[in-house]
This record gives sequence, structure tokens and C-alpha cells, in this order.
Amino acid sequence: MQWLVVNRTDPGSGLLKRAHTTDWGDVKIERDGAPTDLLPGDALAISIYDQALAYQALTQLAVMNAAAGDVANGAHYRAAARDLQSAVEKFLWVPNPGYYKTHVHITPLPHPFDEDKIVSIANAHAVYTGLTDKIGPLDRLAEAMRAMGAGKPGLSLYPPYPSGTFSYAQMAEGQYQNGGQWDWWGGLQITAEFERGLRLRALEHLKAVASDWAKHPRDIYEWQMARAQENRGANYYGG
Repeated sequence: MQWLVVNRTDPGSGLLKRAHTTDWGDVKIERDGAPTDLLPGDALAISIYDQALAYQALTQLAVMNAAAGDVANGAHYRAAARDLQSAVEKFLWVPNPGYYKTHVHITPLPHPFDEDKIVSIANAHAVYTGLTDKIGPLDRLAEAMRAMGAGKPGLSLYPPYPSGTFSYAQMAEGQYQNGGQWDWWGGLQITAEFERGLRLRALEHLKAVASDWAKHPRDIYEWQMARAQENRGANYYGG
């Protein structure tokens, strides 16, 4: 955690920075070099996923330190979590219609589309980790699922980045991390729905996943095409 604070904190916002990917994905937007390696000169952004994961780590470190009798470090991590939470609300929250931006750019990088309209699945992680107590992000994800015509939760993002935004062929519009369906994200979304009292929606989503898995009971697929529920990637994906 200290390495992240020292090496990956954006001084302008106090939030963690990464390469320009989608939000949680590892495929960056640059057209040269290795598609998943952060290199000098790459465009940098602040992703809601990284903030949710960091908040989760900080709150858990606070609990563990306090349990071990290290009150000072416990308080330190809890204060850091609160500071991160405040910065997320300031820089990433979109009050209308109510979700967290996929990311904000540190390196200027104009797009010919409104990137802030993209609703990313890491909104579910923000709710799941307690980074936010808002229900709106889960509502926006359910709306995105319907708009995409997806049969179950876990849609990586909607609307997808237009084909050609990323040079990596599998990152075409509606595929892989750019609009594909991921069951491990669906499980996290369903858990967040249950924990926030959205029982009927969570049950509906859980049954949708179970119904699909019943079609291939011996396989755990990495991801699917959202509309057609066509399986893609590894069929033994332990994630």
C-alpha cells in the first residue's frame, strides 16, 4: 500500500493513477509496444476500479492493524480511506444520473465521443466495498444491462468504446473488456444488490446466471458476448 501511495498517487487529486485502459481492464489505449505494460509516455488516467480496490484494502488494513493492537496504524489507514472516499466523490461522481465515471484523464487525451456517458462495472465494486452507500450505481448498471440486451449481470461497460479506439483486435465494440459479459463481475454485482437490500433484483440476476451456467455445467467461461451469450476465452476460468 505504501508503494502505491508513493508511486501511483496523482498529486492533483490524491487518487491512484493507471494507464488509460477501460476501468479494470489491462489493455491500454496506446497502439505501440506491449498492450498491457505501462511504459514511459503512456497516457494516464484515474479509474474508479482502482479507487474501489484501494478503499477496500485500506479499510481491511485498518481492521487488521486494530485487531493486532496497532491502534495508530489502524487509525492511519482508516483516515486514508476516508480521504480517498472524499476525493472519489469530488472527482469521479456524476450526480445526474448517478454513477461514477469510468475514469478521468491526467494526460490530455480527447475522444470523438462523450466518455463520461460510459457506465462501467466497477460501479458495482464501489458499492460492494463500501466506498459508497448509494444505490444509484447499481440502478445504472441494471439499465445498462437492459440497454445492451444482455441476459444477465456482469456487463463490463455500456455503451462500449467504438471499434478502433483500442488497437487490440479483441477490444472491438462489445467484446472482451469493452462490453463483454463477465460472470465473476456478475457475482460481485449480485452480492452488492443483496447487501443493499435489492433482494428481488438480486434473485432475478442470480437465476439468470444459474440458468446460463446450467447449459455448460462442466465449464467456467472467461467471458461472453453480452447479447447472444456466446462463450469466449478459456473454459476453465477460475476467476
